[in-house]
Amino acid sequence: MKKRFVIVWLVALIMIAGLACSSSEKSLYGTWTLVPEKSTDLAPWKYRHLQVEIRKEGEAITLLQKWLQRKKVAFVDSVTFVPGGQAVQVPVETYVWPENWFMGVLAKKSSSKKISGVWKKQDQTLVVTREQAVLISQGQTTITTTREYGLDWRGKTLTIKEKRSTRPTLVKYVLKRIG
Repeated sequence: MKKRFVIVWLVALIMIAGLACSSSEKSLYGTWTLVPEKSTDLAPWKYRHLQVEIRKEGEAITLLQKWLQRKKVAFVDSVTFVPGGQAVQVPVETYVWPENWFMGVLAKKSSSKKISGVWKKQDQTLVVTREQAVLISQGQTTITTTREYGLDWRGKTLTIKEKRSTRPTLVKYVLKRIG
């Protein structure tokens, strides 16, 4: 009788643990904050902190990137698009190029950036491509950046792998869920 009770109790405990795990958020949607020590070492981490919010409304995805400085928002970059749909044109209203603003690369103000995305794995891996004119010391050029937003199996860590047409090395951002 005691053995049966212990087995029933263990089965119940396993089922409760399974429900707890399955009810946790297993999608990219939510708010994420950078874990600098696990990310590619970039100068902004010393001065600014990256926070990413990913929202879904119908088929559209909104990517909201906030750069915080002393806990206040220093810069916001936001785009809404439909994965697998047509690329969107987003007006460039500032010289700040958030992907590399510490290296003397400026966004071309009054131009537009072209952004598109596709699901690699629905709600868990999203690939976003951005084409944007920038100003460098040699003049103007267009840079293409591809970012893969990937969720870990537990739904607690978001890894963004960035490849840029002008950079041979991969940049990796590791973020933890905060909301």
